[in-house]
Amino acid sequence: MPSRILLTGGGGFIGGHVLDLLQSKKADASIHWVTSGAAPSPEGRPAPIIADLSEPADCQRIVEDVAPNIVIHLAGAASVGGTKGVEASVWRNNFTATKHLASAVAQAGLKTTFVFASSAEVYGHAFNGVDRASEQTIPDPQSTYGRTKLAAEFILRDMLASEHQVFLLRLFNSFGPKQDERFVVGSLASQVARIERGDIPPVLLIGNREAKRDFLDVRDTAEAIFRVATKDAPFAPGVTVFNVATGIPRPIDAIVDQLKKLSPVHFEVQVDPERLRPSDVPSAAGDAQALQSYVQWRPTIEWDQSMRDTLDWWRTKPAQEA
Repeated sequence: MPSRILLTGGGGFIGGHVLDLLQSKKADASIHWVTSGAAPSPEGRPAPIIADLSEPADCQRIVEDVAPNIVIHLAGAASVGGTKGVEASVWRNNFTATKHLASAVAQAGLKTTFVFASSAEVYGHAFNGVDRASEQTIPDPQSTYGRTKLAAEFILRDMLASEHQVFLLRLFNSFGPKQDERFVVGSLASQVARIERGDIPPVLLIGNREAKRDFLDVRDTAEAIFRVATKDAPFAPGVTVFNVATGIPRPIDAIVDQLKKLSPVHFEVQVDPERLRPSDVPSAAGDAQALQSYVQWRPTIEWDQSMRDTLDWWRTKPAQEA
């Protein structure tokens, strides 16, 4: 039977790449994607479903209409650093919406594979005790964002695990083309593109230069999500947790060094106090061996190519949009 796929967050950074994969590799599937606000449907894509997933009625309507046998739930608050002062909204978008969607799936009487985009932020302080966090590392989130993602993991275990196949994907730091300026690589690449155009002075403003994070090309992230969601295997109710990571912790300075190599213009680097985000986790990387074994996945896009593609994407944006 052809798949009926429900993708939430299809208008977002990772979701857009996943939607592209679904359309190119699952031509026999019925694909339905959800976004929270009015958005034009790019050429070749089906029209989006406009819905507020924090509203139970919207979730019930969508699940009843689509009757999905695969749910890829990527919608939610995206920026870890943008949670201060809006904690209630983050809980609503990451936890409440997940709870209502899970409830709708549970009540629909379907056998569903439910793939949830969790986050490496659930590990939090636990990173300080390991070189690389594995799925057996006990989560200890230090941020509102991380706590909402871990709470969503628990609600999915409680509501769906007995009858549905649930995959909790703990995504590490995705970056690449189309990433906006709320994230470190997008921010630095956009600044370099502006410097090259002469829109701003040749000074790259940066936050914590020494923090090490596990950066993964968004196209590799999307491929991992796609492979887990569409794997041809016997249906097995329960919960499986996978890290989606490279296993390589890179300092923020590595981003700066690569941008310097890629840009023909000279620029200075200056620490901007407003970009410093308090963190007592100096290094965070993930062990993704379990995922690699399950779907024969591993990152394929080299670091320098990812950085080049990200900068090139920002170079194409008109000055008023960048």
